[in-house]
Amino acid sequence: MEKCTAELSVKAMVFGGVTDIIATVVLTIPLIIYVIRDQLRAATKEPLEIAVMAGIYANPLLYGLQTSISLGCSVFALTFTSSMKLRTRSRISAGV
Repeated sequence: MEKCTAELSVKAMVFGGVTDIIATVVLTIPLIIYVIRDQLRAATKEPLEIAVMAGIYANPLLYGLQTSISLGCSVFALTFTSSMKLRTRSRISAGV
């Protein structure tokens, strides 16, 4: 395990983390807009963030969709990080 972690570069991990966060936010925006438009028709006294999260958690389909988006973005970021590692390893092997 230590050897595998030592081979990862800090640059690849940072890019992977940023990719995960950006992809999750971008892909979750349509879900949030849907909840605001269709699920929160009644005026609520709660702040919008709390009302949106309550609307997502109240509907199992929306909650599953949000979880799937987050999981998919994390897998994508892991793949992105791994590909950066492989490119770096091939450059080192080629002597570039």
